Amino acid sequence: MSETITPPAPSLTLTLSVSELEQLLRRIVREELAHMRDAALDDPVEEAALVAEILAEIEYEKTHPVKHLTWEEFEAELDRAEAAGELPD
Repeated sequence: MSETITPPAPSLTLTLSVSELEQLLRRIVREELAHMRDAALDDPVEEAALVAEILAEIEYEKTHPVKHLTWEEFEAELDRAEAAGELPD
């Protein structure tokens, strides 16, 4: 019986400032929205569905506000989850 050995997945460690991370996330969101907009413009039905979905999300967020964590709160929650063994290996 032979065993298949899977090499470890490549990993990358980056060090980013909070402003660099924010800039990167904003760029990703902008590009994704542009892609969605361009795709939707090809089909009026898809465009209407996209607009309806966005409006529904806006309305939902008005009645269900999202709590945004500070970086410190996020790190504290991550530390807590790690200490409780809730993170994957």
